[in-house]
Amino acid sequence: MNPRTISRAYRNIRWREFCLTRGFCPVCDRQRIIARLRRSEIAIRCLTCHATPVTMSLVAVLRCQLPDLASKKVYELSARGPLVCFLKKNCKALTC
Repeated sequence: MNPRTISRAYRNIRWREFCLTRGFCPVCDRQRIIARLRRSEIAIRCLTCHATPVTMSLVAVLRCQLPDLASKKVYELSARGPLVCFLKKNCKALTC
């Protein structure tokens, strides 16, 4: 992570609302430490892959609806982030 990203993340934390817990991350496909940066459903991150709740939800749906993802060619509009990393590892071909 670059210093700018770390600085921005640090500013988003509300320390009185900050919490760490173990939870299942669909992107990592295992139990991980999940950080709640503040009391908001969107201010949650997996500390391993840095996935947001939106990415975790997308990956959970992909795993459920496309169990044969390894045989699929995928087109994703974003070129970075946890979803792209997940797709690179889990699909036949990825175009960004």
